[in-house]
Amino acid sequence: MNFQGAANDPDWQSFGSYQFIIPRFELLKDVDQTILAFNIAFKDVDKDNVAAILKELDAIDFSSTTTYRPPPKVLRRADFPDRQEWEAAFAKTKGANGRFRYDKIVLARKSVFDFDVYIDPSALLKHLKDKTPQCFHFCFQTDKTTAFLGASPERLYKRSEDRIETEAVAGTSPRGANHEEEAALEQELLNCSKNALEHRYVVDAIREALGELCTDVRTDAKARLVKLEGGQHLVTRLESVLRPGVSDSAIIARLHPTPAVAGCPKDEVLVAIPELEPFSRGWYAGPVGYVGYDQSEFAVAIRSALVNHDKLSLYAGAGIVEGSTAEGEWNEIETKIGNFIEVFNKR
Repeated sequence: MNFQGAANDPDWQSFGSYQFIIPRFELLKDVDQTILAFNIAFKDVDKDNVAAILKELDAIDFSSTTTYRPPPKVLRRADFPDRQEWEAAFAKTKGANGRFRYDKIVLARKSVFDFDVYIDPSALLKHLKDKTPQCFHFCFQTDKTTAFLGASPERLYKRSEDRIETEAVAGTSPRGANHEEEAALEQELLNCSKNALEHRYVVDAIREALGELCTDVRTDAKARLVKLEGGQHLVTRLESVLRPGVSDSAIIARLHPTPAVAGCPKDEVLVAIPELEPFSRGWYAGPVGYVGYDQSEFAVAIRSALVNHDKLSLYAGAGIVEGSTAEGEWNEIETKIGNFIEVFNKR
């Protein structure tokens, strides 16, 4: 679904405000079995309809090996906002007295790449998965060369019956080129007051939201590091038991958007973000996942891209708090879109 309200950018027109999809075919993996199922409404169960679905199944290619086209060649890149506009937007987060207006605000950037041929979304996702094995991967395709896809490191929540787990992901630094540099960057991230403040806002907001939905919220005693290809982040896990009758829609409504993708106070930053960002976020930073009877899981659609034929729009954001610098946050976004850019450079 959209990050916020209706997307007014024509690039997002084919996606709508949200999509709720019942899959035709579904692969279910358990500890000791794997089931391929197809879904059909009870009212549609008859001989002809089932035969038609089985014909669709027969047409699927289940080859054990698949070849993917190499990434296309980048012709041009443009950033929205560009560096000068980013500096101006950053300046607007401060008041006349030079003090920061918000506890935290997340500003995003859209980097648009033009290619020499149309983009194959499934091939791009395959190459991206190879670079980001620890992430949540997703791809929604509205036609052959139009898609929203990404590799998100951030879980919004996972529900197993009445148990819920979530995590706060905020605070970022690059990885080191060798062991000594890696160790130094680890300590810098763990001891950085700016990153600690940014992370604390996210933890406190999620704990408060879960307190309205759950009983006895348990939180990690301190943040830990999660290491991904090209970057590392501070992560704090939270878990609890849902109160009777709490639905997945209620969970999403309470948790989304977290300060990790919006900021706080929530009401104030949700007004400011569309005023400061020169583009519509569309589905970027919205919830993406599945709902089941016994289990549901949603990720936050960050580190994501919109494919439109031969154009790719990359989205990523940076959390701005007291002590942030425009240059530092610009560079953080470059780190976050690095996995996509490395895919392009593989050719």
